[in-house]
Amino acid sequence: SNCKWVVDCVNGSKMVVSKFGSTIRSCKHLLSSFKNCEVNFIFKRINSVAHNLV
Repeated sequence: SNCKWVVDCVNGSKMVVSKFGSTIRSCKHLLSSFKNCEVNFIFKRINSVAHNLV
C-alpha cells in the first residue's frame, strides 16, 4: 500500500526520486532530531484501536 511505501522510504537509505522525495527527506531530517523515534507500518486490521480513533 502507499502507507507501507512511505514507511519504507522514511526508514530506507536510498534517495527517493519521486514527487514526494522532498517531503520524505524533510520527514527524515525532522525524525533525526528525536532521540528515540521509529516509524513502523502496522496493518489497519491489526491496529484496531488507532483505526477506531480515526
